[in-house]
Amino acid sequence: MIIARAILNLEKTKKEIYAGNPWVNHRAEVKNYFLR
Repeated sequence: MIIARAILNLEKTKKEIYAGNPWVNHRAEVKNYFLR
């Protein structure tokens, strides 16, 4: 379950990166995700 969720999260962040979101926001999101 956790692995599947992580993969879905990666797909979402990839789409956001391609949409033009800055890396700072991406890294902050990942940090928050893992600190949850």
